[in-house]
Amino acid sequence: MKIVVSFWLFIVTVLFFVSCEDIPEYNNSKPLAVVEAYLFNQQPITDIVLKKVTPFEGGDQVDYISDANLYLQTGEHEFLLNPVEGKEGHYSYQGDDLQVTIGNTYKLFFDYDGKQVWGETVVPAEPENLSLSENEIYITQLVDLSDASDFLNDINQSLTLEWENSTSDYYYITIENLEENPEPMELSDKVDLNFEFVSRPVQDNYFLIRPVIHFLNYGTHKLTLYHVNKEYALMYESLNQDSRNLNEPYTNINNGVGIFSAFASKTILFEVKKR
Repeated sequence: MKIVVSFWLFIVTVLFFVSCEDIPEYNNSKPLAVVEAYLFNQQPITDIVLKKVTPFEGGDQVDYISDANLYLQTGEHEFLLNPVEGKEGHYSYQGDDLQVTIGNTYKLFFDYDGKQVWGETVVPAEPENLSLSENEIYITQLVDLSDASDFLNDINQSLTLEWENSTSDYYYITIENLEENPEPMELSDKVDLNFEFVSRPVQDNYFLIRPVIHFLNYGTHKLTLYHVNKEYALMYESLNQDSRNLNEPYTNINNGVGIFSAFASKTILFEVKKR
């Protein structure tokens, strides 16, 4: 799953604020727990990372928390998450008795520095009435200047993705090429054959998909629309604010900082073909 939030950007922003002297609620002599945790509807639990920020004179240090007794609770049931072998600070659940289900509330918690660090999230509903205007699009390959006119004409096309959103909820879109060896629409050493598009969270009910901007290669593409919670959108907005007017990054983690959020998604395939 592709996550639009750059968590290293979040870490950098946290470091900036915990080093400021005008934040009285933070004791900058102690490490600060940082949580990055995501749940996906009907998917295994693998996207949970714990870190700690330790301020010291002359700089700050970021380390992983790899020895936490980390629990996920839903209803009256608690599940102990296990450290992932070979990946510091990463946790997952390997059993088959824990399901991420639409509408359920989940609490993530662990003890750190004498306090319980915790956050809660609710799994949103899947996107409804998802549709794409066309399931294929034809693009002339740009090999040399003789192809330029047709290529430029073709890339002015667009596909329209639509879905139901009468309540102005937040969504984001990812587009991934599924070919093992994708062929670029433009023969150039500068084309990224592994390009994947990830949008910012939006509150619209449509999205225009354009060649070159949202995909670069021929072949089968997987388009995924994620329904996301408001806390995720607030996190994104706080990490992409104007650097001249910085506010503290949004967090929904108590006794720590970070994000715990949930997603539900639907997928459509479309083909990019050579004209």
